[in-house]
Amino acid sequence: MVCDEKRSWCKNDIQKWLEDHNLKFNDDAVKAELLKLALKNATPKEFKTNVAAAQFSIEIVCLPYRHSTLNPIELFWNTLKQYVQDNKTTYQSNDVYNLITEYMASVDKKLATSFFAYVKKVEGTFIDGDSFVEKEIEPDLVEESTYAEDDDDDE
Repeated sequence: MVCDEKRSWCKNDIQKWLEDHNLKFNDDAVKAELLKLALKNATPKEFKTNVAAAQFSIEIVCLPYRHSTLNPIELFWNTLKQYVQDNKTTYQSNDVYNLITEYMASVDKKLATSFFAYVKKVEGTFIDGDSFVEKEIEPDLVEESTYAEDDDDDE
């Protein structure tokens, strides 16, 4: 099974896949943790770009699609735009270019790593939210097919 196909699976499907592959997991684990274990043990897709990059010792990092809070590059981009907005005095492209290079030169290791720390913090918040939904809300939800069957019984 390819990794990407498991992302849309429900928790029970991921647990079944892990059991079918004789992988031990904690029954209290949330979907995100189970998915992480499944992806770690699944046969990875091999992309031509990754193969080519590996020849030159280049690591390609895949970032979440349309998820700016989990993307440190988006965080940097937002701070850069804010810096330009706060400091521009004219709308001339040369002045904007100078502000961009000024900001980029001022970014040190501490600021750059803070973007990654923030992403880790947000990721933890999402995992906590998933855990809450799985433990507190999902057990009380009724399957749509069960609800439809109950309506049929009333007739």
